Amino acid sequence: MKFKFILGVFLLGQFFLNAQDSTKVLNFSLDEVVVEASPLQQDASTIGKHITIIKGKQITEMPVASVDELLSYVSGVETQSRYGFGVQTDLSMRGSTFSQVLVLVDGMRLNDPLTAHFNHHIPIALSEIEQIEVLRGPAAAIYGPDAVGGVINIVSKTFSRNQTLKDGLSTSGKMMRGDHNLLSTQAGIFYKKQNFRIGVGILNNEAEGELLENPNYPNIAEDSTYNAYFKVKTASLSLGYQLKRFALKLRTAYDFRDFNAKYFYTRSTYDESVEQVEKSWNQMRLEYQGVEGSRTTLDFIYQKTQDDFIFNPLFTPNGHTTQFGQLQLNHYRNINPNLRINIGTQLDRRTIVSNDRGEHQDNHAGLYLLTAWQMNEKTHFNLNLRGDFDANYGFQFTPMLNVAHWVNTACKLRASVGRSIRAADYTERYISTNLPSLSPNRNLGNPALKTEKALNGEMGLDYFVPLQNKQNLTLKATAFGRQSNNLIDYVLTNSNDIDNNTALVADTTYFFTQNLKEVTTFGTEVELLYNYTISKDWKLRFDVGYTFLRSQNDEDILSKYISNHAKHRITSNIGLQQKYFSWSINALWKQRNEDLAEAIGAVLDPTYLVVNTQLDVNLYQQKAFATLQINNVFDIQYANILGANMPRRWWMVGIRWDL
Repeated sequence: MKFKFILGVFLLGQFFLNAQDSTKVLNFSLDEVVVEASPLQQDASTIGKHITIIKGKQITEMPVASVDELLSYVSGVETQSRYGFGVQTDLSMRGSTFSQVLVLVDGMRLNDPLTAHFNHHIPIALSEIEQIEVLRGPAAAIYGPDAVGGVINIVSKTFSRNQTLKDGLSTSGKMMRGDHNLLSTQAGIFYKKQNFRIGVGILNNEAEGELLENPNYPNIAEDSTYNAYFKVKTASLSLGYQLKRFALKLRTAYDFRDFNAKYFYTRSTYDESVEQVEKSWNQMRLEYQGVEGSRTTLDFIYQKTQDDFIFNPLFTPNGHTTQFGQLQLNHYRNINPNLRINIGTQLDRRTIVSNDRGEHQDNHAGLYLLTAWQMNEKTHFNLNLRGDFDANYGFQFTPMLNVAHWVNTACKLRASVGRSIRAADYTERYISTNLPSLSPNRNLGNPALKTEKALNGEMGLDYFVPLQNKQNLTLKATAFGRQSNNLIDYVLTNSNDIDNNTALVADTTYFFTQNLKEVTTFGTEVELLYNYTISKDWKLRFDVGYTFLRSQNDEDILSKYISNHAKHRITSNIGLQQKYFSWSINALWKQRNEDLAEAIGAVLDPTYLVVNTQLDVNLYQQKAFATLQINNVFDIQYANILGANMPRRWWMVGIRWDL
């Protein structure tokens, strides 16, 4: 199988190399945007990866209330939400499980050691975001474990090196009221004076929730409906100060979520789950700008998560407290005009205290060398080497090579090959292992899990097409493959086949965490972006993305999350901007495996199409707008996770501002 995988990547490379036309030269190029997730300060145009940069100003113009809602309309990113408004979402990229996507805040790891279900609990408000960087494909050689399917880096205005804040006081945000007594607020206030800046951000999404249908189970549920209430609150304070060659940046943040979690995690008829999750986040960066462009950066973060989960009022509540601290040191240097390097190290520690998972602690260390070499004006190489040592898997080596070659000023070919790893989190290893009894169809951890390992390869093309009348068109196409060994997932298993099953009901089934020997994923991504400046006052932007994915498990084992990704997925975003108004339409269509859970009366339809829209009317000099937002315009009933129904049509009105 490894031979077939490598052969496929090689043949794909030959196809792209033979297809290039080096005789055609156009006086246009793709936008150059610095990717801040890269310690090498690279432009996106010099990295051999499929990258999308979303600027903060675009976010408030879209019908979204959270980062995960925004990401659902990004090509190649699949958000498997359990409800709307940022309540809870699993992120998947290139057919990965939700645990195989790494989320960063200003380049520092956010992934929660308890469970990847909490990875999108981002402790900064939307109004604080300078840009969101979506790097598709593996990046374990740079960021370490979990960066298998891709990386999402949230860059804040305070920590960004590409400062757009001007001196003085500024504020931006959005406030909406809507159905089911919804209050949705996102706001930021910033002050900058010379070398000092301070920012405050808040986000609040809460509603009584809609009544969702549910079959009536005698002696378990009193009626056939349940209320999908939610409260999502985030607040943060950040400071930055520059003193000659030194810069100090600080952030403290708090994130709180309270929601009905029925059928979020299980298909058990006893599931009456409710959950509260609190996260605190503290971050520091000390930076020294050396001579000849060198730079040394010391980053530290500490996050603490408290999760209180009630599966059923008749059962004992589960409480989990996890702590995660990470220290990261980077030194960047220009060796010569064509060669840049970054040497870095990471040290981190994870702990958990839980009544159903026990008490555990783990240490991890990583050492890496990143290089960027410009062979000539057209060809750029990135060779990244990393070694990680962890108590769970010992020492692992993860190299990666990226190549970007400009055929001409409008066409870039790119390729990447690398290795990635991921160790099981505390939930996968220990969930329910401390409980005296466990009802059927619930999840059960496995302390003996091995580390996931994957070989990844991709080839891609970026092409910029100039058109007449201030129009331009950009095409991005990528083919990729991943071969995984010991991939971790929950497998429906008979209790008689589970060791140490004294807490289980005999001859019933549970979702028992296991290693799958070999899983192969192949896919393609195609993205088309169109911009048209119609006149001085009229602008049109349009993008559409298509993703095809196929995962094959040679053991033919039915698992919970590996095959949960869509086979076909189309995203589309249309924006029309005029002097007096702007209108945004966002659509998502997907086709996936159909699923059914008769016990709870839940169906996962093979296809669905959901459309959201937002209309803004200018109230004051393009700085204050009256806003109408409609989510799920066509009022369809759908779910991303079997049993966890998504919101139906939802109306909202309010204001947004940028002053």
